Amino acid sequence: MTVQPGIIQHRIRVLDPTFENAPVGFELAAPLPGLEGRRIALLSNGKVGVSRFYDHVERMLLEQHRAAEVVRRTKRNLSAPCEAELMAELLGYDAVFSAVGD
Repeated sequence: MTVQPGIIQHRIRVLDPTFENAPVGFELAAPLPGLEGRRIALLSNGKVGVSRFYDHVERMLLEQHRAAEVVRRTKRNLSAPCEAELMAELLGYDAVFSAVGD
Protein backbone atom coordinates (compact mmCIF):
# COMPACT_ATOMS: atom_id res chain seq x y z
CA MET A 1 0.00 0.00 0.00
CA THR A 2 1.43 3.35 -0.97
CA VAL A 3 0.77 6.35 1.23
CA GLN A 4 0.03 9.67 -0.41
CA PRO A 5 0.10 12.93 1.55
CA GLY A 6 -3.39 14.24 2.36
CA ILE A 7 -5.18 10.97 1.51
CA ILE A 8 -6.62 8.81 4.27
CA GLN A 9 -6.60 5.12 3.51
CA HIS A 10 -8.53 2.41 5.31
CA ARG A 11 -7.99 -1.30 5.26
CA ILE A 12 -11.14 -3.43 5.04
CA ARG A 13 -11.19 -7.06 6.13
CA VAL A 14 -13.90 -9.12 4.41
CA LEU A 15 -15.21 -12.11 6.40
CA ASP A 16 -16.87 -15.19 4.94
CA PRO A 17 -20.05 -15.92 6.98
CA THR A 18 -20.56 -19.46 5.69
CA PHE A 19 -20.33 -22.41 8.05
CA GLU A 20 -17.13 -24.31 7.37
CA ASN A 21 -17.98 -27.68 8.95
CA ALA A 22 -21.18 -28.68 7.18
CA PRO A 23 -22.53 -32.04 8.39
CA VAL A 24 -22.04 -35.01 6.11
CA GLY A 25 -25.09 -37.08 5.16
CA PHE A 26 -27.68 -34.41 5.98
CA GLU A 27 -31.25 -35.34 5.00
CA LEU A 28 -34.47 -33.38 5.16
CA ALA A 29 -37.22 -34.73 7.40
CA ALA A 30 -40.22 -36.32 5.75
CA PRO A 31 -43.12 -33.87 5.40
CA LEU A 32 -45.96 -34.16 7.91
CA PRO A 33 -49.31 -35.25 6.44
CA GLY A 34 -50.97 -32.40 8.35
CA LEU A 35 -50.70 -30.20 11.45
CA GLU A 36 -53.86 -31.25 13.28
CA GLY A 37 -53.02 -32.51 16.76
CA ARG A 38 -49.32 -31.71 16.33
CA ARG A 39 -46.97 -29.95 18.74
CA ILE A 40 -45.37 -26.99 16.97
CA ALA A 41 -42.45 -24.79 18.06
CA LEU A 42 -41.88 -21.30 16.67
CA LEU A 43 -38.18 -20.39 16.81
CA SER A 44 -37.28 -16.71 16.74
CA ASN A 45 -33.92 -15.05 16.19
CA GLY A 46 -35.01 -12.37 18.67
CA LYS A 47 -35.48 -9.46 16.29
CA VAL A 48 -38.49 -7.19 16.72
CA GLY A 49 -40.27 -8.13 13.48
CA VAL A 50 -40.70 -11.81 14.38
CA SER A 51 -43.18 -11.38 17.23
CA ARG A 52 -46.06 -9.87 15.23
CA PHE A 53 -45.49 -12.34 12.38
CA TYR A 54 -45.59 -15.26 14.83
CA ASP A 55 -48.80 -13.87 16.41
CA HIS A 56 -50.45 -14.46 13.04
CA VAL A 57 -48.76 -17.84 12.42
CA GLU A 58 -49.73 -19.09 15.89
CA ARG A 59 -53.35 -18.07 15.39
CA MET A 60 -53.45 -19.86 12.02
CA LEU A 61 -51.86 -23.03 13.42
CA LEU A 62 -54.35 -23.23 16.28
CA GLU A 63 -57.53 -22.08 14.54
CA GLN A 64 -57.16 -23.24 10.94
CA HIS A 65 -54.87 -26.25 11.29
CA ARG A 66 -55.98 -27.31 14.80
CA ALA A 67 -52.48 -27.82 16.18
CA ALA A 68 -52.53 -29.29 19.69
CA GLU A 69 -49.83 -26.95 21.03
CA VAL A 70 -47.79 -23.98 19.81
CA VAL A 71 -44.81 -22.75 21.83
CA ARG A 72 -42.36 -19.94 21.14
CA ARG A 73 -38.64 -20.11 21.74
CA THR A 74 -35.90 -17.54 21.08
CA LYS A 75 -32.22 -18.09 20.33
CA ARG A 76 -29.78 -16.33 22.68
CA ASN A 77 -27.68 -14.93 19.83
CA LEU A 78 -29.51 -13.74 16.73
CA SER A 79 -26.52 -14.22 14.42
CA ALA A 80 -25.32 -17.62 15.66
CA PRO A 81 -26.73 -21.12 15.24
CA CYS A 82 -29.26 -22.32 17.78
CA GLU A 83 -27.62 -23.39 21.06
CA ALA A 84 -27.41 -27.13 21.77
CA GLU A 85 -29.81 -27.22 24.73
CA LEU A 86 -32.50 -25.37 22.79
CA MET A 87 -31.97 -27.61 19.76
CA ALA A 88 -32.40 -30.66 22.04
CA GLU A 89 -35.72 -29.25 23.30
CA LEU A 90 -36.93 -28.52 19.75
CA LEU A 91 -36.37 -32.17 18.79
CA GLY A 92 -39.36 -32.99 20.99
CA TYR A 93 -41.80 -31.15 18.71
CA ASP A 94 -43.47 -32.44 15.57
CA ALA A 95 -42.47 -29.34 13.58
CA VAL A 96 -40.36 -26.23 14.09
CA PHE A 97 -40.85 -22.95 12.25
CA SER A 98 -37.88 -20.56 12.14
CA ALA A 99 -38.22 -16.89 11.27
CA VAL A 100 -35.93 -13.88 10.90
CA GLY A 101 -37.31 -10.50 11.96
CA ASP A 102 -35.69 -8.31 9.33
